[in-house]
Amino acid sequence: MVSRIYKQLEISLNIGYLYIIENDAYPGWVKIGTTGNLKKRLQTYQTSTPYRDYRIVYSLEHPEYKLAERRLRETMEPFCSDRKREWYKIDLEMAKSRLDEVLECWGEPLVYLL
Repeated sequence: MVSRIYKQLEISLNIGYLYIIENDAYPGWVKIGTTGNLKKRLQTYQTSTPYRDYRIVYSLEHPEYKLAERRLRETMEPFCSDRKREWYKIDLEMAKSRLDEVLECWGEPLVYLL
């Protein structure tokens, strides 16, 4: 019963993640995005390379990750030197700070380092 109530709460809040993915093949570039499932999202990237060298370097749980996606892109834009869709040429620490900033209006971030 409790797990069903929790699951309904998760769905109504749209709990998910803001994340940063890196790949050494693209130095200085990070992929910024949102997902409901970090593990599955990373797996979709790994299928595009035989080296399985994409990695999530930073992620935050967010209570309304779908709503935060546009704000995330707006927040990132002024701090990057180049952009290709969801890939940004930006310092990793600056990118992390921008993710944290997006979470400010929803309270304290829960940080997951992988």
